[in-house]
Amino acid sequence: MLRFAQILSYGLLSGALYGLVALGLSLVFGVMNYLMVAHGGLIMLAAYATFWAFFYAHIDPFLFILVVTPLFFIIGWILFKILFQSLMKFPEAKRLKTPY
Repeated sequence: MLRFAQILSYGLLSGALYGLVALGLSLVFGVMNYLMVAHGGLIMLAAYATFWAFFYAHIDPFLFILVVTPLFFIIGWILFKILFQSLMKFPEAKRLKTPY
């Protein structure tokens, strides 16, 4: 019974994480009409940073989330400013080239 509860909780947490990634991706594409696929890479970098902080410095991963979240928010903001700020000056019709 304990194994079933662990599998169920792992499945729910994994599904929630995938849902958050998909929500962020669809929000960025739906609002800005840009396909920014850096979400997955930034999430993986944050996960590795948390893992290595736990492994080497013995920092609690749940407390380290309070450090990693703002840090990677700033990194994502910098990526947006560098990569997408120049595209914002174009009108929306030029940004989105769809056949429909």
